Amino acid sequence: MNRNGDILKIIAMMTMLIDHIGYLYYPSLVCLRIIGRIAFPIFAFLIARGYRFTSNKTRYGIRLFAFGMLSQVPYHYFAPGKLNIMFSLFIGLVLLKAYDSNHRILTLLLLATGFYPAISYGVYGLTMMLIFHICYGKKEQTAVLYLLLSAVYYTLIPNWVQAFSVMALFPILFEPPSTLRLPKMLSYWFYPVHITLLMLGKLLIN
Repeated sequence: MNRNGDILKIIAMMTMLIDHIGYLYYPSLVCLRIIGRIAFPIFAFLIARGYRFTSNKTRYGIRLFAFGMLSQVPYHYFAPGKLNIMFSLFIGLVLLKAYDSNHRILTLLLLATGFYPAISYGVYGLTMMLIFHICYGKKEQTAVLYLLLSAVYYTLIPNWVQAFSVMALFPILFEPPSTLRLPKMLSYWFYPVHITLLMLGKLLIN
């Protein structure tokens, strides 16, 4: 698996933007929401990658939490009653650390936080990050466990749109080699800024 380029970040940000445009402006265009299902699994995979290769896990976690706090202001109007995705990614990062440190009770407790309704993607999303971490570099195992997780999720919550998240396996498992690099903080700032701009646009239209 390539870790030298930011192709996956670009795909994740663009599909997330398309998803949010569909959510706010064109709720009847289901195709936009389907495209958006690609975003979260890629972000989940990037957490597993970032955890593995970051030079400072503590600083990485602080960034995620800080931008989660910053993003929650516009996100409160975007999706009332929900915590933004940065918090899910932050919990996922701590979960991977707990798992690697053999803190089984803490690992289970962190997974259990996903049952709190405000946590975006819940246990499903946290388990996804754990799968990507445990199976990192093992394409066949990643595919099997990811598809199994998707099947269990669909059985429990039959959301046919979310089922299209399996499309994210293709860019994750077959990421093209690239040396393209984005500014380090771009993906962090992109999240609160794009939500703010979309919400402002919605207010102007209304």
